[in-house]
Amino acid sequence: MSDQKISKGTQCIWAGESSSLMQGATQVPVVHSVGFGYKDVDEWQQVALGKKPGHIYGRNTNPTVHAFEQKVRQLENAEGVTSASTGMGIISSTLFALTGSTSGFCQGHLWWNKCAIRGVFAKV
Repeated sequence: MSDQKISKGTQCIWAGESSSLMQGATQVPVVHSVGFGYKDVDEWQQVALGKKPGHIYGRNTNPTVHAFEQKVRQLENAEGVTSASTGMGIISSTLFALTGSTSGFCQGHLWWNKCAIRGVFAKV
């Protein structure tokens, strides 16, 4: 492998795609699968706990989303990344991570308002 630095333009096109080019595809395929199968429950559990790479449920992660996350990770030179299909999903994930709990603001329903968000930030 050459020591030549790869340009940002090239990284924008190819970063994160080395393991996603299934069966000779020249672009990352869009995976529509919702469920993913494993040989047994033990293997599924290893994937579910993050001890083994893989996917459990398409709304959480899938090979297409993984390729996107790896592209962003490499472009940003980050240790890791996560993505969501909505801005509220990322806001919720951030709040859960900051508070370490969902119990303070997920009681009854998930209608987000200024009071709920202020209450969470008051705990941080």
